[in-house]
Amino acid sequence: MVLFTFVMIRFGLLAALVALFIVNVCQIVPLSLDMTHWSAAGSNQTIGLVIALTLFAFYASRAGQPLFGKFDANR
Repeated sequence: MVLFTFVMIRFGLLAALVALFIVNVCQIVPLSLDMTHWSAAGSNQTIGLVIALTLFAFYASRAGQPLFGKFDANR
């Protein structure tokens, strides 16, 4: 609860709701990096969802700017 309250105060409601969603998903879905385990398909899909959500959040946070900043040193 302390971590959730910190995220809520520091980063806002949207970040807190996404963090709560990710925590709930990770508690429900059995996560395993072992490809021979029976839950590997669901685990890999969940890990892919979390990575895709993270990449989209990074893209959206840039707000139209180049993804990795400007490489031109003269500007």
